[in-house]
Amino acid sequence: MLKEGHSEVQDLMIYALFADSDEAVSEQNHIKYVVWYNDVCALDSSERFDGVAINNEAWTYNKCKDDPEWETTYLDNLKNIKTEAEKQTIGTLLTHFSVGWNWGQCNHENV
Repeated sequence: MLKEGHSEVQDLMIYALFADSDEAVSEQNHIKYVVWYNDVCALDSSERFDGVAINNEAWTYNKCKDDPEWETTYLDNLKNIKTEAEKQTIGTLLTHFSVGWNWGQCNHENV
């Protein structure tokens, strides 16, 4: 399917999506499988994932916290995703982070 998507849709970027959505950013533990697939299984660039996408809704909770240590740990775990992606030896594996955000809400109060 990757090859067909890349050949049939001009400029299509195909990302492996992970969404564990926990504060530990467990998505970081899945990146190695995409790296392995791209380096070992894909015969050429048309068969590779262009990147990994992380949709972790736990970031929303940071909006209502005053906990710099939590934020630092969370961001360090996000950085681990980039570090894992950089282990790919053939080509470049891009990274994308989607932020879930409850607009105007914090502890059920409008802000």
